[in-house]
Amino acid sequence: MSATGAIAYLSILGGAFVTAVVMMFALRAVKLI
Repeated sequence: MSATGAIAYLSILGGAFVTAVVMMFALRAVKLI
């Protein structure tokens, strides 16, 4: 695997993880309201 490919894969994986965490917090906030 090339370096650029690994960086792109990690950035996409990290972005998906961050999105999942943000959505989880958003769902909790909606439940609290």
